[in-house]
Amino acid sequence: RWSTDAGTRFAAAPPWRWTDASSAVFAGAPDFFDDGARPDATSPHAGGVARFRTAITLALLAVLIHVGALVAQWAWLNVTSWQLARATVEQAKSSGIADAATPAAAVSAVARRNASLRHQAGRYAVGDAVPLLGRAAAPLEPLAAGRLKSATYDSDAWTFDFGNVEPAALSAATRALREAGVDAVVAPTPAGVRVRIAADAAAH
Repeated sequence: RWSTDAGTRFAAAPPWRWTDASSAVFAGAPDFFDDGARPDATSPHAGGVARFRTAITLALLAVLIHVGALVAQWAWLNVTSWQLARATVEQAKSSGIADAATPAAAVSAVARRNASLRHQAGRYAVGDAVPLLGRAAAPLEPLAAGRLKSATYDSDAWTFDFGNVEPAALSAATRALREAGVDAVVAPTPAGVRVRIAADAAAH
């Protein structure tokens, strides 16, 4: 039927199975790859890399842009911080404060002058014992229940000694103190933990 339909003689032959072929048959088989289409046998993954070359290039460009943006933002923040520090020192000096050689010294000196002026006017300063304790009371309340051993006030700072405190509770308390404008320094003691708090200089 195939011969009649195609006009060409077809002859039946036994099926060919490549698994049964000899090495000589493979050596004499036609090569359907020309020199430009043959894959590189030494680099089986070369074709895959070539297919993703554009995607890899775009990913590298995205990473470079991201890193460049981070560096630019870091530089801008540093310049802004330097400008603010310089302006703070100049403002303190223009107000007649002599010991304002550094930004930290300028902020501290301004805070002391502010406290002095408020005291002269019969008002509390933020670093005084009662206002400072008022700011710290709520954040320290979870630590104080049954664990507060002593509390002393000296040099515009409160020092509290607590018994054993859970690390999670201590971490939550220090975060709450920062949000309330209170600087906290925490140190372990043989009987528990010691917390020293002072008003944040920026809050003055």
